[in-house]
Amino acid sequence: MDNIKLTFSEDVMLDLLDLLGKTIDNEGYLAEKDDPTQRVLTKEGEEIHIDEWGGIIKGRLFIKKDLTTLMEIARITREGINMKYYSSVAEAEKHRRKNGRIYYKSDRGYYITYPKKKNWWDIR
Repeated sequence: MDNIKLTFSEDVMLDLLDLLGKTIDNEGYLAEKDDPTQRVLTKEGEEIHIDEWGGIIKGRLFIKKDLTTLMEIARITREGINMKYYSSVAEAEKHRRKNGRIYYKSDRGYYITYPKKKNWWDIR
């Protein structure tokens, strides 16, 4: 398997962080621009060093570039980052729209999926 690495210049990285209201503190960790003593944390509560920063998901989840994070991204992408789970079929049925399918995961509960739209860009 080939390794793929995306890189961009430090200037672009700093501009991106600035747009997100973030900066890099004196020790090289991502921090809040308004309060550089407040470090940015991953979903797991880990501080992110600039050398470990893997990017952001949907503009709110800061991630590291490690295998565990990549596996989590794959899971989120597969399941949907905002997947809503319900405690019963009846509750899921109340929220189901046309063409929705209800499935069950033993560790989370019932959820609804919808078929992917073909040619979503074609609005004819």
